[in-house]
Amino acid sequence: MREECKSTLRGSLQYLICFSLLLPLSLSYHPSLTPCPSLCTCYPSPPTASCQSHNLSRVPSPLPGLARRVFLQNNQISELGPGLFSPLTSVLWLFSNRISLLRPGAFQGLEYLKELDLGNNPSLPPLQPDTFSGLSSLQSLHLYRCHIHRLPADLFRGLHSLRYLYLQHNYLTGLPDGLFRDLSNLTQLFLHGNLLQSLPAGSFFGLSSLDRLLLHSNRLVSISPAAFRGLSSLTILFLFNNSLPSLPGDSLRSLPSLQFLRLNGNPWHCDCSCRSLWGWFRSTPGISSSPVTCTSPPALRGRELRSLEERDLRFCSSHNPPPTGNLSGLSFSPKPSSFYRGQPALGEGDVREWEDMIGEGTDNGENANGASYTRGFGITLLVALLIWDVNIDL
Repeated sequence: MREECKSTLRGSLQYLICFSLLLPLSLSYHPSLTPCPSLCTCYPSPPTASCQSHNLSRVPSPLPGLARRVFLQNNQISELGPGLFSPLTSVLWLFSNRISLLRPGAFQGLEYLKELDLGNNPSLPPLQPDTFSGLSSLQSLHLYRCHIHRLPADLFRGLHSLRYLYLQHNYLTGLPDGLFRDLSNLTQLFLHGNLLQSLPAGSFFGLSSLDRLLLHSNRLVSISPAAFRGLSSLTILFLFNNSLPSLPGDSLRSLPSLQFLRLNGNPWHCDCSCRSLWGWFRSTPGISSSPVTCTSPPALRGRELRSLEERDLRFCSSHNPPPTGNLSGLSFSPKPSSFYRGQPALGEGDVREWEDMIGEGTDNGENANGASYTRGFGITLLVALLIWDVNIDL
Protein backbone atom coordinates (compact mmCIF):
# COMPACT_ATOMS: atom_id res chain seq x y z
CA MET A 1 0.00 0.00 0.00
CA ARG A 2 2.81 2.35 0.90
CA GLU A 3 4.60 1.61 -2.39
CA GLU A 4 1.42 2.36 -4.36
CA CYS A 5 1.08 5.72 -2.63
CA LYS A 6 4.70 6.55 -3.40
CA SER A 7 4.22 5.63 -7.05
CA THR A 8 1.04 7.67 -7.30
CA LEU A 9 2.66 10.66 -5.62
CA ARG A 10 5.71 10.42 -7.91
CA GLY A 11 3.44 10.39 -10.99
CA SER A 12 1.45 13.35 -9.70
CA LEU A 13 4.61 15.39 -9.13
CA GLN A 14 5.83 14.62 -12.64
CA TYR A 15 2.48 15.68 -14.06
CA LEU A 16 2.51 18.93 -12.08
CA ILE A 17 6.04 19.73 -13.24
CA CYS A 18 5.19 19.09 -16.90
CA PHE A 19 1.95 21.08 -16.60
CA SER A 20 3.73 24.04 -15.02
CA LEU A 21 6.25 24.07 -17.90
CA LEU A 22 3.67 23.80 -20.68
CA LEU A 23 1.09 26.18 -19.23
CA PRO A 24 2.89 29.45 -20.25
CA LEU A 25 3.29 28.17 -23.81
CA SER A 26 -0.35 27.24 -24.11
CA LEU A 27 -1.44 30.61 -22.74
CA SER A 28 0.87 32.40 -25.15
CA TYR A 29 -0.10 30.76 -28.41
CA HIS A 30 -3.58 29.32 -28.11
CA PRO A 31 -5.95 31.79 -29.78
CA SER A 32 -8.78 31.15 -27.32
CA LEU A 33 -6.57 32.12 -24.38
CA THR A 34 -5.01 35.23 -25.98
CA PRO A 35 -7.04 38.44 -25.53
CA CYS A 36 -8.19 39.62 -28.94
CA PRO A 37 -9.98 42.99 -29.42
CA SER A 38 -13.49 43.15 -30.73
CA LEU A 39 -13.72 43.27 -34.53
CA CYS A 40 -10.24 41.76 -34.80
CA THR A 41 -9.21 38.24 -35.67
CA CYS A 42 -6.14 36.79 -33.99
CA TYR A 43 -3.93 33.98 -35.19
CA PRO A 44 -1.34 32.02 -33.19
CA SER A 45 1.26 31.26 -35.86
CA PRO A 46 2.75 33.68 -36.51
CA PRO A 47 1.10 35.70 -33.74
CA THR A 48 -1.16 38.12 -35.66
CA ALA A 49 -3.87 40.66 -34.90
CA SER A 50 -5.89 41.36 -38.04
CA CYS A 51 -8.22 44.35 -37.70
CA GLN A 52 -8.43 45.72 -41.24
CA SER A 53 -11.51 47.07 -43.03
CA HIS A 54 -13.74 47.56 -39.96
CA ASN A 55 -14.22 51.35 -40.12
CA LEU A 56 -12.23 51.71 -36.90
CA SER A 57 -11.65 55.31 -35.79
CA ARG A 58 -8.80 54.44 -33.42
CA VAL A 59 -6.30 51.67 -32.77
CA PRO A 60 -7.94 48.90 -30.69
CA SER A 61 -6.57 48.75 -27.18
CA PRO A 62 -5.09 46.68 -25.85
CA LEU A 63 -3.71 44.69 -28.75
CA PRO A 64 -2.34 41.22 -27.93
CA GLY A 65 1.04 41.71 -26.30
CA LEU A 66 2.60 38.84 -28.24
CA ALA A 67 1.28 39.88 -31.66
CA ARG A 68 4.14 40.16 -34.13
CA ARG A 69 1.99 41.25 -37.08
CA VAL A 70 -0.67 43.97 -36.74
CA PHE A 71 -2.95 44.70 -39.71
CA LEU A 72 -4.98 47.93 -39.37
CA GLN A 73 -5.29 49.02 -43.00
CA ASN A 74 -8.47 50.33 -44.65
CA ASN A 75 -9.96 51.94 -41.55
CA GLN A 76 -10.66 55.51 -40.41
CA ILE A 77 -7.87 55.84 -37.84
CA SER A 78 -6.86 59.48 -37.45
CA GLU A 79 -4.39 59.51 -34.56
CA LEU A 80 -1.30 57.58 -33.50
CA GLY A 81 0.46 57.93 -30.16
CA PRO A 82 3.03 56.12 -28.02
CA GLY A 83 2.27 52.81 -26.31
CA LEU A 84 -0.31 51.52 -28.79
CA PHE A 85 1.79 48.68 -30.15
CA SER A 86 3.71 45.86 -28.53
CA PRO A 87 7.54 46.08 -28.54
CA LEU A 88 7.46 42.67 -30.25
CA THR A 89 5.66 44.01 -33.34
CA SER A 90 7.60 43.30 -36.54
CA VAL A 91 4.99 44.12 -39.23
CA LEU A 92 2.63 47.10 -38.90
CA TRP A 93 0.19 47.96 -41.70
CA LEU A 94 -1.61 51.29 -41.36
CA PHE A 95 -2.14 52.17 -45.01
CA SER A 96 -5.40 53.64 -46.33
CA ASN A 97 -6.48 55.37 -43.12
CA ARG A 98 -7.01 59.04 -42.25
CA ILE A 99 -4.00 59.63 -40.02
CA SER A 100 -3.73 63.37 -39.39
CA LEU A 101 -1.99 63.40 -36.02
CA LEU A 102 1.30 61.69 -35.17
CA ARG A 103 2.11 62.30 -31.53
CA PRO A 104 5.79 62.36 -30.51
CA GLY A 105 7.09 58.87 -29.86
CA ALA A 106 4.29 57.13 -31.80
CA PHE A 107 6.74 54.44 -32.91
CA GLN A 108 9.05 54.61 -29.94
CA GLY A 109 10.25 51.28 -28.54
CA LEU A 110 9.46 49.25 -31.68
CA GLU A 111 13.02 48.01 -32.00
CA TYR A 112 11.94 44.79 -33.74
CA LEU A 113 9.76 46.50 -36.34
CA LYS A 114 10.79 45.42 -39.85
CA GLU A 115 7.95 46.74 -42.02
CA LEU A 116 5.93 49.92 -41.56
CA ASP A 117 3.27 50.84 -44.12
CA LEU A 118 1.78 54.33 -43.75
CA GLY A 119 0.92 54.66 -47.42
CA ASN A 120 -2.23 56.28 -48.78
CA ASN A 121 -2.79 58.54 -45.79
CA PRO A 122 -3.40 61.82 -47.63
CA SER A 123 -3.80 63.81 -44.40
CA LEU A 124 -0.52 62.65 -42.88
CA PRO A 125 1.00 65.60 -40.96
CA PRO A 126 4.49 66.93 -41.77
CA LEU A 127 7.07 64.36 -40.74
CA GLN A 128 9.49 65.39 -37.99
CA PRO A 129 13.21 64.51 -37.93
CA ASP A 130 12.66 62.00 -35.10
CA THR A 131 9.44 60.39 -36.40
CA PHE A 132 11.22 57.10 -37.14
CA SER A 133 13.97 57.42 -34.56
CA GLY A 134 15.02 54.14 -32.97
CA LEU A 135 13.60 51.83 -35.65
CA SER A 136 16.96 50.13 -36.06
CA SER A 137 15.49 46.91 -37.51
CA LEU A 138 13.24 48.60 -40.09
CA GLN A 139 13.69 47.11 -43.56
CA SER A 140 10.67 48.41 -45.48
CA LEU A 141 9.07 51.88 -45.14
CA HIS A 142 5.99 52.86 -47.16
CA LEU A 143 5.13 56.58 -47.45
CA TYR A 144 3.43 56.64 -50.86
CA ARG A 145 0.38 58.82 -51.59
CA CYS A 146 0.68 60.80 -48.35
CA HIS A 147 0.68 64.31 -49.88
CA ILE A 148 4.22 64.85 -48.58
CA HIS A 149 5.70 68.17 -49.72
CA ARG A 150 9.07 68.01 -47.99
CA LEU A 151 11.29 65.63 -46.06
CA PRO A 152 13.52 66.66 -43.12
CA ALA A 153 17.19 66.03 -43.82
CA ASP A 154 17.47 63.79 -40.70
CA LEU A 155 14.27 61.81 -41.29
CA PHE A 156 16.08 58.54 -42.10
CA ARG A 157 18.96 59.01 -39.68
CA GLY A 158 19.96 55.71 -38.08
CA LEU A 159 17.81 53.48 -40.31
CA HIS A 160 20.80 51.37 -41.29
CA SER A 161 18.73 48.23 -41.96
CA LEU A 162 16.33 49.89 -44.43
CA ARG A 163 16.19 48.14 -47.82
CA TYR A 164 12.97 49.37 -49.44
CA LEU A 165 11.76 52.98 -49.40
CA TYR A 166 8.48 53.93 -51.09
CA LEU A 167 8.03 57.69 -51.60
CA GLN A 168 6.12 57.66 -54.88
CA HIS A 169 3.09 59.80 -55.74
CA ASN A 170 3.72 62.65 -53.34
CA TYR A 171 4.47 66.37 -53.89
CA LEU A 172 8.22 66.43 -53.38
CA THR A 173 9.92 69.26 -55.28
CA GLY A 174 13.42 68.56 -53.97
CA LEU A 175 15.60 66.25 -51.88
CA PRO A 176 17.56 67.79 -48.97
CA ASP A 177 21.32 67.25 -48.84
CA GLY A 178 22.32 64.11 -47.00
CA LEU A 179 18.79 62.70 -46.85
CA PHE A 180 19.97 59.15 -47.63
CA ARG A 181 23.41 59.21 -46.00
CA ASP A 182 22.62 56.44 -43.46
CA LEU A 183 20.88 54.12 -45.94
CA SER A 184 23.88 52.12 -47.10
CA ASN A 185 21.76 48.92 -47.29
CA LEU A 186 18.88 50.41 -49.29
CA THR A 187 18.33 48.46 -52.52
CA GLN A 188 15.13 49.99 -53.94
CA LEU A 189 14.07 53.65 -53.95
CA PHE A 190 10.72 54.68 -55.43
CA LEU A 191 10.42 58.43 -56.17
CA HIS A 192 8.20 58.40 -59.25
CA GLY A 193 5.10 60.54 -59.51
CA ASN A 194 6.50 63.53 -57.59
CA LEU A 195 7.33 67.12 -58.63
CA LEU A 196 11.12 66.93 -58.70
CA GLN A 197 12.59 69.47 -61.14
CA SER A 198 16.33 68.94 -60.78
CA LEU A 199 18.86 66.54 -59.30
CA PRO A 200 21.97 68.35 -58.01
CA ALA A 201 25.33 66.71 -57.38
CA GLY A 202 25.29 64.11 -54.61
CA SER A 203 21.50 63.76 -54.53
CA PHE A 204 21.80 60.08 -53.62
CA PHE A 205 24.90 60.17 -51.46
CA GLY A 206 25.15 57.11 -49.20
CA LEU A 207 23.17 54.67 -51.35
CA SER A 208 26.07 52.35 -52.17
CA SER A 209 23.82 49.24 -52.35
CA LEU A 210 20.99 50.77 -54.38
CA ASP A 211 19.87 48.47 -57.19
CA ARG A 212 16.68 50.16 -58.46
CA LEU A 213 15.95 53.90 -58.74
CA LEU A 214 12.58 54.99 -60.13
CA LEU A 215 12.35 58.70 -61.03
CA HIS A 216 9.83 58.60 -63.86
CA SER A 217 6.78 60.88 -64.08
CA ASN A 218 8.39 63.84 -62.32
CA ARG A 219 9.15 67.28 -63.78
CA LEU A 220 12.89 66.93 -64.19
CA VAL A 221 14.46 69.47 -66.52
CA SER A 222 18.09 69.15 -65.43
CA ILE A 223 20.37 66.54 -63.88
CA SER A 224 23.87 67.27 -62.61
CA PRO A 225 26.74 65.23 -64.08
CA ALA A 226 27.44 64.12 -60.49
CA ALA A 227 23.83 63.43 -59.47
CA PHE A 228 24.25 59.63 -59.48
CA ARG A 229 27.78 59.53 -58.14
CA GLY A 230 28.34 56.64 -55.71
CA LEU A 231 25.54 54.42 -57.06
CA SER A 232 27.97 51.68 -58.01
CA SER A 233 25.38 48.89 -57.61
CA LEU A 234 22.54 50.48 -59.60
CA THR A 235 21.16 48.24 -62.35
CA ILE A 236 17.76 49.87 -63.09
CA LEU A 237 17.18 53.60 -63.70
CA PHE A 238 13.81 54.99 -64.85
CA LEU A 239 13.73 58.61 -66.07
CA PHE A 240 10.88 58.43 -68.57
CA ASN A 241 7.97 60.91 -68.68
CA ASN A 242 9.94 63.91 -67.47
CA SER A 243 10.89 67.22 -69.14
CA LEU A 244 14.53 66.51 -69.93
CA PRO A 245 15.83 68.16 -73.13
CA SER A 246 19.27 66.61 -72.55
CA LEU A 247 21.17 64.43 -70.09
CA PRO A 248 24.91 64.62 -69.32
CA GLY A 249 26.66 61.44 -70.37
CA ASP A 250 28.92 61.82 -67.33
CA SER A 251 25.92 61.30 -65.04
CA LEU A 252 25.58 57.79 -66.47
CA ARG A 253 29.29 56.99 -66.59
CA SER A 254 29.24 56.84 -62.78
CA LEU A 255 26.88 53.83 -62.98
CA PRO A 256 29.13 50.84 -63.82
CA SER A 257 26.43 48.23 -63.06
CA LEU A 258 23.60 49.84 -65.05
CA GLN A 259 21.63 47.38 -67.20
CA PHE A 260 18.18 48.89 -67.79
CA LEU A 261 17.61 52.55 -68.66
CA ARG A 262 14.28 54.14 -69.59
CA LEU A 263 14.38 57.63 -71.13
CA ASN A 264 11.28 57.75 -73.34
CA GLY A 265 8.67 60.48 -72.93
CA ASN A 266 11.16 63.36 -72.66
CA PRO A 267 11.44 66.32 -75.09
CA TRP A 268 14.96 65.47 -76.29
CA HIS A 269 16.60 68.39 -78.10
CA CYS A 270 19.07 66.70 -80.40
CA ASP A 271 21.72 69.35 -80.96
CA CYS A 272 25.20 69.70 -79.48
CA SER A 273 23.76 69.54 -75.93
CA CYS A 274 22.91 65.85 -76.47
CA ARG A 275 26.35 64.89 -77.75
CA SER A 276 27.55 63.55 -74.41
CA LEU A 277 24.48 61.32 -74.03
CA TRP A 278 24.88 60.15 -77.63
CA GLY A 279 28.54 59.41 -76.92
CA TRP A 280 27.67 57.45 -73.79
CA PHE A 281 25.32 55.22 -75.78
CA ARG A 282 28.10 54.62 -78.30
CA SER A 283 30.48 53.55 -75.52
CA THR A 284 27.96 51.25 -73.76
CA PRO A 285 26.16 49.28 -76.50
CA GLY A 286 25.02 46.53 -74.11
CA ILE A 287 22.59 48.73 -72.14
CA SER A 288 18.88 47.92 -72.51
CA SER A 289 17.23 51.26 -73.24
CA SER A 290 13.87 52.54 -74.37
CA PRO A 291 13.73 54.76 -77.50
CA VAL A 292 15.26 58.23 -77.20
CA THR A 293 13.23 60.13 -79.79
CA CYS A 294 14.24 63.65 -80.82
CA THR A 295 11.55 66.30 -80.38
CA SER A 296 13.65 69.11 -81.83
CA PRO A 297 15.21 70.68 -83.85
CA PRO A 298 12.62 70.32 -86.66
CA ALA A 299 15.12 68.70 -89.04
CA LEU A 300 15.64 65.80 -86.59
CA ARG A 301 12.15 65.52 -85.11
CA GLY A 302 11.12 61.88 -84.77
CA ARG A 303 14.67 60.58 -85.23
CA GLU A 304 16.21 58.16 -82.75
CA LEU A 305 19.12 59.81 -80.90
CA ARG A 306 21.19 56.64 -80.84
CA SER A 307 21.01 56.25 -84.62
CA LEU A 308 22.26 59.78 -85.37
CA GLU A 309 25.70 60.49 -86.77
CA GLU A 310 28.13 62.87 -85.15
CA ARG A 311 27.50 65.44 -87.87
CA ASP A 312 23.81 65.57 -86.86
CA LEU A 313 24.75 66.89 -83.43
CA ARG A 314 27.25 69.47 -84.65
CA PHE A 315 25.00 72.49 -84.41
CA CYS A 316 23.52 74.34 -81.47
CA SER A 317 20.25 76.23 -81.49
CA SER A 318 18.42 78.75 -79.37
CA HIS A 319 16.35 76.01 -77.71
CA ASN A 320 19.25 74.98 -75.51
CA PRO A 321 22.49 76.99 -75.77
CA PRO A 322 25.61 74.80 -75.71
CA PRO A 323 27.68 74.52 -72.56
CA THR A 324 31.28 75.67 -72.49
CA GLY A 325 33.47 72.90 -73.80
CA ASN A 326 35.11 71.29 -76.78
CA LEU A 327 32.99 71.40 -79.90
CA SER A 328 34.26 70.21 -83.30
CA GLY A 329 37.81 70.43 -82.04
CA LEU A 330 37.58 74.08 -80.93
CA SER A 331 37.01 75.40 -77.44
CA PHE A 332 34.94 78.56 -77.14
CA SER A 333 32.30 80.05 -74.90
CA PRO A 334 28.58 79.72 -75.70
CA LYS A 335 26.88 82.47 -77.70
CA PRO A 336 24.65 84.92 -75.84
CA SER A 337 20.96 84.39 -76.43
CA SER A 338 20.88 87.55 -78.57
CA PHE A 339 23.13 85.86 -81.11
CA TYR A 340 20.48 83.26 -81.93
CA ARG A 341 17.45 85.50 -81.71
CA GLY A 342 15.66 85.66 -85.02
CA GLN A 343 17.80 82.98 -86.66
CA PRO A 344 15.63 80.61 -88.76
CA ALA A 345 15.81 76.92 -87.93
CA LEU A 346 17.46 74.63 -90.46
CA GLY A 347 15.00 72.77 -92.61
CA GLU A 348 15.55 69.26 -93.92
CA GLY A 349 16.64 70.63 -97.30
CA ASP A 350 19.12 72.97 -95.64
CA VAL A 351 20.66 70.07 -93.70
CA ARG A 352 21.06 68.00 -96.85
CA GLU A 353 22.61 70.95 -98.68
CA TRP A 354 25.06 71.50 -95.81
CA GLU A 355 26.01 67.79 -95.81
CA ASP A 356 26.59 67.84 -99.55
CA MET A 357 28.74 70.95 -99.15
CA ILE A 358 31.12 69.27 -96.70
CA GLY A 359 31.32 66.13 -98.81
CA GLU A 360 29.23 63.75 -96.72
CA GLY A 361 27.55 62.47 -99.88
CA THR A 362 27.77 62.85 -103.67
CA ASP A 363 25.33 62.57 -106.52
CA ASN A 364 25.25 59.32 -108.40
CA GLY A 365 26.53 60.92 -111.63
CA GLU A 366 29.42 62.73 -109.93
CA ASN A 367 32.92 61.52 -110.81
CA ALA A 368 35.75 61.16 -108.35
CA ASN A 369 37.34 64.48 -109.28
CA GLY A 370 34.04 66.30 -108.74
CA ALA A 371 33.56 64.60 -105.38
CA SER A 372 37.06 65.49 -104.30
CA TYR A 373 36.58 69.11 -105.34
CA THR A 374 33.26 69.38 -103.53
CA ARG A 375 34.66 67.79 -100.38
CA GLY A 376 37.71 70.07 -100.39
CA PHE A 377 35.58 73.15 -100.96
CA GLY A 378 33.23 72.11 -98.13
CA ILE A 379 36.04 71.58 -95.65
CA THR A 380 37.64 74.90 -96.58
CA LEU A 381 34.30 76.65 -96.11
CA LEU A 382 33.71 74.95 -92.76
CA VAL A 383 37.14 75.97 -91.43
CA ALA A 384 36.58 79.53 -92.61
CA LEU A 385 33.21 79.68 -90.87
CA LEU A 386 34.64 78.30 -87.62
CA ILE A 387 37.48 80.84 -87.68
CA TRP A 388 34.95 83.61 -88.33
CA ASP A 389 32.83 82.21 -85.49
CA VAL A 390 35.73 82.35 -83.04
CA ASN A 391 36.68 85.85 -84.10
CA ILE A 392 33.16 87.04 -83.27
CA ASP A 393 33.53 85.72 -79.72
CA LEU A 394 36.89 87.43 -79.36
